[in-house]
Amino acid sequence: MALYGYDPELRFDVEDAATKGETPAARDRILRLYEIRDRLREELLKSQERQAKYYNQRHQPKLFKCGSLIKLSTQNLQLKNKKL
Repeated sequence: MALYGYDPELRFDVEDAATKGETPAARDRILRLYEIRDRLREELLKSQERQAKYYNQRHQPKLFKCGSLIKLSTQNLQLKNKKL
């Protein structure tokens, strides 16, 4: 998963014996791509774990009680009436 949200698939199997018209270099290249993809997946998981660790160290959950008054920013809300 080198691209966020996109999981490329290699939709062909690599056989041990090269058939007619295939070259061993192509087979080696495909195997190398499999190895790179696996390594990228492992690195991505490690990076996500590291980021989660640092986020969780500083994160303070905000708890609100029913009926408590809070301020709401409308900067990113698309409202029909701009005066709200």
